[in-house]
Amino acid sequence: MRSVHWSKRVLVMVLVFGSTIAVASPTLQTHAASASMHHYVIQADFVLGARGLPPKADACIANAVFHPGEQVVWRARIIDSASGKEVTVAQSQARGITATVTLKGGKKFTMMDVPHGENGKPPFFWVASWVIGKTYPFGPVGWTIKATDKSGSTATFAPIGQEAGIPSIIVAPAK
Repeated sequence: MRSVHWSKRVLVMVLVFGSTIAVASPTLQTHAASASMHHYVIQADFVLGARGLPPKADACIANAVFHPGEQVVWRARIIDSASGKEVTVAQSQARGITATVTLKGGKKFTMMDVPHGENGKPPFFWVASWVIGKTYPFGPVGWTIKATDKSGSTATFAPIGQEAGIPSIIVAPAK
C-alpha cells in the first residue's frame, strides 16, 4: 500500500511540474569539472528597432507584432548564477562568452555586448537585430538565445509559453 501512495505522489509531481525528480550522486570528477565552469541565467526581451519604423513610432518600444521591413532587436543580460550579478564586459571577454539568437528554422544572429546608456555608460545589453525580409512568411516566430563560454558552460533562454505554442513575436502583413 505504501508503494502505491509513493507512485501517486510521483505521478502528481510529474503532472504538476512536468518532469520527474532525478537523484544524482556527484563524483569527484563532476566536482572538478564544475569548479572550472560557470553557470549563467539569461534575462531577455525584444523591442521595435529603428529600421523600417512606422510613421510616428518610437524605437526601443516593446512590441509583439512586426511587419516585413521592420527591425526586431533582442536585448539580453547574462547573469552569473553564483554571484547573482550581471557578467561585466571584462568578465565576458575573459570567459570568452558568446551569445546567439536562433530563430526556429535555424537562422542565427550573433549578439554583441554593448553599452546602452548615454555616452557609453551602463546599462549594458547583449543585442542582436533582424530586419524582417519582404518575403519572410507571416505567422509566429519561435526563437531562443544561447550563451556559451570557452569552458563549455551554456545557458539558454526561451520565451515563456513558446513551447506550448504561445508566440512572442508574430510577423503580420504590412498595413
